[in-house]
Amino acid sequence: MKKTWRLWQPPAETLEAIADVLTSHWHAAKAPPQERLFWPGATNWLHQQAVSLSEDSVFGTRYLASLAKQR
Repeated sequence: MKKTWRLWQPPAETLEAIADVLTSHWHAAKAPPQERLFWPGATNWLHQQAVSLSEDSVFGTRYLASLAKQR
């Protein structure tokens, strides 16, 4: 009786559907998060300081321009 039993093999359409679902889940897991729920993204504190200085003085404007050149 053991020799007559075969393993079940699903149709090709079923295998393709399973592969499509697994692929979409894999791509969704690897994608970068769209929205940060608990904390903001990392920022450059030098750039933030230059922006705040540029509002008050000429030095800040020049400093901000020099940071932009370095990028």
